[in-house]
Amino acid sequence: GEPCAACGDDTGAGSARFADRHRVKRPGGGTSFLCADCTRRLSGHVARQLSDEELQRFLRTGSLAMIAGLPGAH
Repeated sequence: GEPCAACGDDTGAGSARFADRHRVKRPGGGTSFLCADCTRRLSGHVARQLSDEELQRFLRTGSLAMIAGLPGAH
């Protein structure tokens, strides 16, 4: 599967979260995914839509896992 980098829910082909997932290119190559719920939660937490570069920074530092603890986490 292709888990959401924040909550771990499957975002792979055939999953309920595949169609609306957000693809984030990782620095140095590779790809991570965020489900739509976590993308919205993170954007809401900072009160704006984040750029791919900002999402990459969150992935690089491991801060993306904090999304699972934000209000409204699934």
